[in-house]
Amino acid sequence: MQGFSHFISSGDLVDPPLEGGSWSNSREEEAMSCIDRFLYTTEWEDQFPNIIQRRLPWLLSDNFPIILECGQIQWCSPRYVLANKLKALKADLKKWNVESFGNVAVKKTQFLIGLAELDNVAEGRPLTVDEKLEKERTVGELEKMILLEEIS
Repeated sequence: MQGFSHFISSGDLVDPPLEGGSWSNSREEEAMSCIDRFLYTTEWEDQFPNIIQRRLPWLLSDNFPIILECGQIQWCSPRYVLANKLKALKADLKKWNVESFGNVAVKKTQFLIGLAELDNVAEGRPLTVDEKLEKERTVGELEKMILLEEIS
């Protein structure tokens, strides 16, 4: 830590205060530290006098993303950019899943109902060849739906 502090001071870099707090490990005995940070030169600070380093809402890790606001210009930490891209991907994957496979839970329920109906018929009489084939097909489709549900 001393080496990093020496690097900051010897490079004449500015380590602005972080608005909104720092990192927390969310355990019973909480530890706090500032892992991510922006550093910039004093010349840069002269060009952008209203620089604010701010903590953003927690998204995916045990670390809060940060943003550097410089008036009209903003830089986000790579973690924040990645988290937002992953959220967008999740929404796209859900849409693709429904479009490609339909509503898996509804299909699974329909196959369970069909299987229960065939089982009820089998309690009263032997199944016909067609009914046995239908039961095999239904069991196979039900297994697919269970696997798709597990995957999604």
